[in-house]
Order: sequence, then structure tokens, then C-alpha cells
Amino acid sequence: MSYLYLLEIHSSDDNCAISSEDILKLESSFENMPGLANLFSFTQADGGHDPVLKDEHPPLLVFTAIFNDKDSLQHALSSAEYKGTCEMLTSLDVTGLRLLQEAMLFEPFLSSETLAGKADFSYLVNYQGPAENETEFLQYYRDHHPAILMEFPDIRRVELGTPIEWSASNDIERANRMLYCEVSFDSIEKLNNALGSEKRIELRKDYDCFPPFSGAVTHFPMHRKVIV
Repeated sequence: MSYLYLLEIHSSDDNCAISSEDILKLESSFENMPGLANLFSFTQADGGHDPVLKDEHPPLLVFTAIFNDKDSLQHALSSAEYKGTCEMLTSLDVTGLRLLQEAMLFEPFLSSETLAGKADFSYLVNYQGPAENETEFLQYYRDHHPAILMEFPDIRRVELGTPIEWSASNDIERANRMLYCEVSFDSIEKLNNALGSEKRIELRKDYDCFPPFSGAVTHFPMHRKVIV
């Protein structure tokens, strides 16, 4: 059983950007967190097209850190290394800076890479609560949605994050996500092809069958980079 730590950097200005130098510094800082099994960064990707949805205001930068157990996750979040990362995050020169964090149970349904280690484009999907019955909602999602996602043409990854009890040793805002989903492809063209396929229509029909929930859902195409 693995655990996911999610950190998002947002700006109130859609034209704002984080410098490549600052991104590299943050990547290096996150990489120093103790107990890491995997670390990925995500930056905004142009050219994504979903014929069903168009969400605005994507995050400037996202980090996902994977840990092999909950103790390792909590130890990393209370470490001196992570405290240094938080200081870098809060000092970023970003207009209307907003940081969001979340820790979740990490569930890989499909996680294959190309021989070149690609799968460079991800569609990051976040479900905000509440649901009338969160347990029922998550069970329905697990039982139905990943199976359809895994039939997308050229799909490389289908991975979920679901809520856990956890504690943070900083003042960064909790995202309070009900569900996180990442699906990945080798190129933006393959992502767009999947989003325009019959399976996307089937996926939307399944969405209409979800148990009642009232939170927002966001979908953002992002460049995916393997750091650890």
C-alpha cells in the first residue's frame, strides 16, 4: 500500500509563470525529502482538447510524491528537508500565490511506461467533496471508472488517490480532495485522441451514473516529468 503527497501551486493571474530556474530549485528541494519512492512534477501543457469539458485556471506547477508507507509520508512532512521546501514555496514570486496540499492513499490500476520512459502528458482530474455518501461514491468509482479508462487508446497510466487521515506541520492550505485521478499518455496528440474516442463518451455516461455529489471537478492536461 502506497501513499501520495500532492502539492499544487496556483496564481490569481493566468499570465503568471514560475521561472525554469525556480522550478529546478523546487524539484531539487523536493528530491531531498526522506523516504521518497517516486517524485513527479507537472507543468501546464498547451494543445490539450477535451470535446466534453474545458476547465480554466490550471495550476502553474504540481508535485506528486509517492511513499511506500504512511509512516514514511508523515516523517517526510515533518522533516527539516521539507521545511526548507515550504520556505521556498511561500517565497515564490507569483501573483496571488495559492498553495494547496493533500495526502492520499495511492492506488495504481495501470502504470506502464514506454521503453524510453515516456508517458509525458497527464490528464489530472480532481473531485472536490462533498458526496451524499463518500464511501458509496468512491466504491462506485473504483468499480467502474478505471476499467473504462484503461481501455482508452494508448493509455499508459491510471492511478487514483483517495482520502486518508493525516497531519501537516505547516500552514499550507489543505485541498480536501475527495478523489484524485491521473491518466497519462506519450504525447498530447494521443491524449487528445483518447479524449475524442468512443471510450470518452462511455466514460461520460458512467459519470452520469455516479452516486450524488455536489463538489467541483477539474481536468487539466499537464506535462509530466519523472524526478525520482
